[in-house]
Amino acid sequence: MRRGLSRRKSINEPVRPFWRRWWSGHIHLHSITEHGNYINWLADSYFIETHEDNPDVSDGNTRFTFDIVRHASWSDGKPISANDVSFTLNYYIQGDGNPYGADLSEVTSVYAPNDYTVIVEFDSVSYWHLSTIATKPILPYHVIKSIDPDDWTTWDPNPPNTSMVTSGPYYVSEYVAGEYTELSANQYYFKNPRLSFTQQDVGYISNPISDALCFSEMAAENQYCTAADGGGELTWTSRENPNPTPIANSSRIVGNQLVITATWPDGVGINNVSICMTSGIRFRDTDSLVIPDSSYDLFEGSIDVTQLSWMYVDGIKENDVVHITSNFSNTDCDFIVFWADSDNSTWRFEENLIQSQMSTLGSPENAAFWTDRNGTIAVGCFDYSLEAGEWTLEVATGDTIDFGTTNGRSKTAEIYDWDLDNNYNITATAKSDNTTYIVTATNISVISHYEPSITLLSPNSSIYVNTVLINWTISDNNERDTHRTSVFISKDNGSTYQLYSRGVDWRSVRSSSVSWNQTGWTRLDSYRVKVVVQDSSGLTDYDISDQSFTAGEVGIIDDVNPIIIGEEYHWMASGSSGNSFEWLAFDLHPSSFEVWYEGVLIRSGSWESGLIHVDCDQSEDGFYNYTLRVADEEGITTSMTTWVASGVTPPIDSISGTIPTGTTDLDIPVMFSITITIVSVAVIIVFGTLIVRSRMVEQNQFGIS
Repeated sequence: MRRGLSRRKSINEPVRPFWRRWWSGHIHLHSITEHGNYINWLADSYFIETHEDNPDVSDGNTRFTFDIVRHASWSDGKPISANDVSFTLNYYIQGDGNPYGADLSEVTSVYAPNDYTVIVEFDSVSYWHLSTIATKPILPYHVIKSIDPDDWTTWDPNPPNTSMVTSGPYYVSEYVAGEYTELSANQYYFKNPRLSFTQQDVGYISNPISDALCFSEMAAENQYCTAADGGGELTWTSRENPNPTPIANSSRIVGNQLVITATWPDGVGINNVSICMTSGIRFRDTDSLVIPDSSYDLFEGSIDVTQLSWMYVDGIKENDVVHITSNFSNTDCDFIVFWADSDNSTWRFEENLIQSQMSTLGSPENAAFWTDRNGTIAVGCFDYSLEAGEWTLEVATGDTIDFGTTNGRSKTAEIYDWDLDNNYNITATAKSDNTTYIVTATNISVISHYEPSITLLSPNSSIYVNTVLINWTISDNNERDTHRTSVFISKDNGSTYQLYSRGVDWRSVRSSSVSWNQTGWTRLDSYRVKVVVQDSSGLTDYDISDQSFTAGEVGIIDDVNPIIIGEEYHWMASGSSGNSFEWLAFDLHPSSFEVWYEGVLIRSGSWESGLIHVDCDQSEDGFYNYTLRVADEEGITTSMTTWVASGVTPPIDSISGTIPTGTTDLDIPVMFSITITIVSVAVIIVFGTLIVRSRMVEQNQFGIS
């Protein structure tokens, strides 16, 4: 394809040599929609962690972990991996004056622990770091590795004399300074299902297929493929099902190490066979062209929908990449796409979803765009040449996985390594000297990945000293899976868990162990262990100790008195009723409490940290004392006496040493103390003293502080 800026401009118009900017032709971890939203691109998924999420992340740092798509390739056919991403970011950081490294100064580490995982860590906490790395163009390691990072400006390919390896939908196949830039389709572009039209000799196949049109090199010459299957057959096998089984429409193929095979019989003269799988929508239809008024201009003003022929495709989903191809029998057609539920009286050419992608001089016309909503699209065909005829529309979403071509009359496609658990249409194409044969199977449920299973062997219910051996076994129907295991320990019978050990290395072994050194761990009978396994496909399983067990080597040492917060004096009006007050008492290991009134025990019981409520109505005016006594499990006690003043004012000089309640001149809210954690006891005591010293003495009805 040779282009200027648009079909309405001369192809000889000078075009900027854009490969001199490194971003040209290269994809990113994320792409940005027209509304500014980030969507996954080369990154299949990612997650963000800080030290609060993962103790392995340094305090104050932010870690991004990206999972890279498995089926992306450079334009020279070499696979794109996490190593390319890691290499690129390190290259930018290390290159003197490289503009893409200017905003990476806070990166503390960039590495690829395996072929499809990239970890990037920053030395500050901010989710906005994602925008720093998400749209960096990813460079081919195998091409750039020989160029010193400081010599980054020396990379200056001059196609076609020297090839320009890229990863986007096109690559620069030729450049003539001041005249034109020639772009050719990147046959390995991983987001481009049009590959099966333009490069792989197999078209998008809808269900059913009777006269499939292969938009290939032959289609460009207005030749058609033969839709007959020529006796070809699609079968599948797995480790559990070793005998070839025919693949029928809407069937399930399930198993470990799934293999799909397309085979044609002897005597047909097959030269080579290819297999591809597609997911998502596959739409194909043909309609008559509408000849517009000769004076009508599609490219100026509002769209007159009566001047075009329309087709509608529903089922489009948010974040779909929508691929559109159309062939037509006249000389030239142009195409526009809008959301069908939008107001067509406001439609203008420059606002259509594919812009000018399908307004060229070629046939077929192709376009691709991604969506930020669900809905139905309206595709309009404008008969630019004012000639009668027909147009065929094909729309596809989802992925196309091309397993390549093999010489001979059969081809196998191993499914497992592609991580393809989903519903797919399978198309096998065989070519003889003069004929192309197609066999299809539609709506096939492919399940090739199984969750691993982990069994915790020990510890379970028992008593342990010194060292606890935590060991487990793993089973997995996917024999080639590798695994990593994390170990969590609970001190509260499994209510909460803390990470003790996280596996970093992926291992193929199916049993392992971790030694838990109990030094410094509190001796408790409420420990449990949880082990979590993740396989190389991202599937997980876990197992937990059957019962709690005893472990630890340090006895509980509690030499801190329980804390009581309450009123020293509680004032109430003479003869009033419904009066009460509360103490807040807490301790790490609470045990029991007693409430005394005028020296007489009136209430007792077991105590858990919290509020203790006392009703204190009095029949006569005067001073009355209530005393709370609490004890922890070590027998350490704390007492506090509150004087109830009924109809009288407490003496000013008797107020000291307590933490008052209600709102004071320090503007402390009523429930303030309850929100302070136990580890802040010292702060509570000191702060309480400050409150007492600054308290305004007045008659008030105290609440709980």
